[in-house]
Amino acid sequence: MVEEYDKIATTVNALRTLGFKVVLTSGSFDIIHEGHSMYLEAARQFGDFLIVGLDSDEKIRARKGENRPVVPQMERLRMVTHQRGVGLVTLKYTHHPKWALIKAVRPDVLVATEETYTPEEIGELEANYCGRVEVLGRMATVSTSARLREVIQREMANPDSPVSTVHANPPRKRLAPAGRPRGESSLSFSSPCTSRLAPSG
Repeated sequence: MVEEYDKIATTVNALRTLGFKVVLTSGSFDIIHEGHSMYLEAARQFGDFLIVGLDSDEKIRARKGENRPVVPQMERLRMVTHQRGVGLVTLKYTHHPKWALIKAVRPDVLVATEETYTPEEIGELEANYCGRVEVLGRMATVSTSARLREVIQREMANPDSPVSTVHANPPRKRLAPAGRPRGESSLSFSSPCTSRLAPSG
C-alpha cells in the first residue's frame, strides 16, 4: 500500500517512461465477492498497471452510515491487494480534495461504475485529468448492501437461527502442535508472486 499520492505520481511517471498504460479505479470493496473480482479484472484489461483507490472507513461511514463498513480498511486493503491484476492500492480519506487521486495519477483510463460520475463530470475528467473514462455495469447479481439487508431480515424473522445463537465469545480449545515448543508459531506467510508486466502494444 502506498499512502502518499506524490509517491504514487512518481511511480506512475516511471511506468509511463517504460511505455505502460495506467488504469485507475476506486471503490469501497466491503465484503469482497465475485462481482468485485470480476470488476477489477475487467478494469485491468484496459491497460497494463491497475491502481485502486480504496475508500477509508471514515469515508464509507460518511456515505453509508455508522454500521458500515463491515470489514475494516486494513483488511479490505489486503484483500484488494491480492486480487488478480491489481498493481497498487491506496486509501482515499474524507480530507482529500475532490478527485485528488485522479489528479495525482492522471490515468490513461479511469474506470468507474454507472453511478459514480455524471455525464458532465465525465466530460470534465476527460478534458483535464485522464485519457478517457470507461463506465462498467454492475457485475454482481446482489450488492453488498442488499446481502446485509437480507441477513438482517432473516435474523429478525428467525431469532433462533444458528447464526443468531452463536456465542459472541465461544470457548476456545488450546491447541499445541506436536513437536513444537510452546509459543512457536506453526504458520508461515509468504508474499504473493508478482507476474511480469508487458506494456500494451
